[in-house]
Amino acid sequence: MRRYKIEICTLICVLIIGILSISSHGLWVDEAVRIQSANYRCSEGFWYHQYDHLQIGLCHLQYLWGTLWGKTEIAYRSINILFLVVASAYMVLLLRKHGLSPLWIIVFCVHPICVYYTNDASPYIMLLACSNAVYYHAFFSERQETWSNSALLLGWLLFGFYLHFIYGFVGVLYICSLIWRMCRNKSFSSLRKQIVLALIFAPFFLFLAYSYMQYMGHGASRGWDTPGVFNAGVAAYCFIGLGGLGLPRNDMRMGDFHLVTPYMLSCVMMMLAALIIIISAGFKKFIACLKEPYVISAIVLFVVFYIAAFSRNFQFWERHVIFLFPPFFLILAVTCRDAWTKSPRWLYRSIIIICGSLLLLSSAQLRWKYIYQKDDLKGAILHLKTTGYIGSDIPILAQGNNSLYRYYTCENYDGDIPETTPPNIRFVNNVSASKIVSAVEELIPSHQELVLILTQKDVNEKSFYKEADLVFERKGYAVVSNTDYNTVKILFLKNKHNLAL
Repeated sequence: MRRYKIEICTLICVLIIGILSISSHGLWVDEAVRIQSANYRCSEGFWYHQYDHLQIGLCHLQYLWGTLWGKTEIAYRSINILFLVVASAYMVLLLRKHGLSPLWIIVFCVHPICVYYTNDASPYIMLLACSNAVYYHAFFSERQETWSNSALLLGWLLFGFYLHFIYGFVGVLYICSLIWRMCRNKSFSSLRKQIVLALIFAPFFLFLAYSYMQYMGHGASRGWDTPGVFNAGVAAYCFIGLGGLGLPRNDMRMGDFHLVTPYMLSCVMMMLAALIIIISAGFKKFIACLKEPYVISAIVLFVVFYIAAFSRNFQFWERHVIFLFPPFFLILAVTCRDAWTKSPRWLYRSIIIICGSLLLLSSAQLRWKYIYQKDDLKGAILHLKTTGYIGSDIPILAQGNNSLYRYYTCENYDGDIPETTPPNIRFVNNVSASKIVSAVEELIPSHQELVLILTQKDVNEKSFYKEADLVFERKGYAVVSNTDYNTVKILFLKNKHNLAL
């Protein structure tokens, strides 16, 4: 009876954490593109727009979810609560296999990775749930040799692949688990059930792979470089839990390391020092975990993924390797449990409590501190609506994907996304400061005032001003004010002659 009380209390905590993680903060571009694809009706080419996509299953789920619960940010993100519960249920099973308390689930759910991506209309919490299930069925289930376990393993793999093309790499885990079973049983014939089921599931995997390969591009076509140590470092940075303690991810991706404050630096250094001490105390358990089949398989998976990303110029971030988070979390939990019992106990337990407190602080800042949240194009657009610029005669030169502009410039975005934006919004090249300046230069002769919306992740503010200031000065214009909305900047330009009057 006591066990069920603990599990019920844990489930309630998971639901509360999931609900608290969700906000109505503006959608970022990737969320908007997916939601746009998810909102085409059958008469508008629903199937074409769904399959011309690398996250087919997510679009189908969002279409159904939006129809049932509405089309607001909170509605689209709330589906993650269901998958957070599924991820937690499988994590409980994984924790038990390591002799750990189910209460570790609370730490799992308040980890910055879970908090941040629960508040994201994306498939990454869903992929985390799939990953927890795959690790369990592939390496820990007591019924590994049964038809049902093998079917569930392949089912979760297929579902993850259906949600996002990148999950196809997790097939490496499946192959590694088969090799491990064969070596353990010293017989290839022991894989008979798995091979039969794999052949049954194969047509579905091949269909999805064919659909994805038709539209899969190359990172070079998007101006990306090959991934490097920085990409792997950012993933490790977020897995450790530093995402809400150090430099915000937007500033990090823009290379604005000069924005690091003493407070950020002290938090990061304190967390790293605490982790080093904890790992030193539980070093034997830490090394033992690294030798586990599921961890070795995860390392092989990352190597294969990295080689593929390098060959395709795919600059990955922590969300793209979220299938590595379950083994990372388990290693951390096992090491902390071992360090908790070491002498002097007061010292190690104090350090573990400090580490947990910093993890909670990191998640709290990610959720509630503005600078750690996503790009706020919603705030920028709503500001222009409130001040009367949207729909006026004053031209607005805008960067970014037009899905977001259409979503937020309509009267009520809890409905169908409009097909067009207001006529005074004109879109400019996203990544070229010169082309943006040229577009401004063309409009200046016929307008005494104009507005420019810069997305700073696409065009560096300094490089823009270096070119723009000369043009503004030559044409007799001045930037009279600017407003920041978390990597989105609104510039208000006016003719100097009118200012003098």
